[in-house]
Amino acid sequence: MPNFIILRRVSRNRLGALQRELERDWLTSWSRPRPAVSGTSLWRPNADVHEHADAYLIKIELAGMREAEIEVTVDEGQLVVSGQRAEQRDNDVECVHELGINYGPFQLEFSLAAPLDEDAITARYDDGILYITLPKRPAQPREPRRITIQVDESTLTPQ
Repeated sequence: MPNFIILRRVSRNRLGALQRELERDWLTSWSRPRPAVSGTSLWRPNADVHEHADAYLIKIELAGMREAEIEVTVDEGQLVVSGQRAEQRDNDVECVHELGINYGPFQLEFSLAAPLDEDAITARYDDGILYITLPKRPAQPREPRRITIQVDESTLTPQ
């Protein structure tokens, strides 16, 4: 049986539109971080979020990037990972048969719903994967508190 390779040309503009369409259908708060809205075309790196007993671990695939091209910030319950992967163009190319690597700016936002120790968050970049550890804040045991019931005496009827 002969082997056939079927190639379909897809313009860069159409490819970006298809990607955005698919992303819009699959976004959720943890499993698929949402790209920030901006005037420039953003791409969304693949990300995994794992929960452990004492922390969350976010893994983001950023192959081919350097640590200096990536920024991680946390502010008021929002973790933002952003950066830019420079496109490596070959101007002598006659035809592009497939485009699978994303280039340009990206930004991911994670809403941190659980109580976390924001001062202890760490990030490590190793072999194209960014690992962000979000330690959980220990639960504070609370004593039962009695709530005083207030009464508006002007509405009471005499007995």
